[in-house]
Amino acid sequence: MSSAPLVVTMGDACGIGPEIVALACARGALADAVVIADVEVMRRATAIVAPGQAVVAIDTVSQRGAL
Repeated sequence: MSSAPLVVTMGDACGIGPEIVALACARGALADAVVIADVEVMRRATAIVAPGQAVVAIDTVSQRGAL
C-alpha cells in the first residue's frame, strides 16, 4: 500500500507563495509533494529563486511516480 502524497497549493499567484513553494521544492523540503498550481506561474517563480530547477506539469497524481 502506497502512502498518499502531500498536496501543496501555490497560494496567491500575485503574492510570495509561488516563490516560497519553489524554494522549498529546490531545497528538497517537498520532495514527495504534489504542488497544485498554475504551471506558468510556478515556472516564473522557480526561474527567480531556483534557476535550472525543472517544473513539470502532470494531469493526475498517479503520474508523479513516473518523474
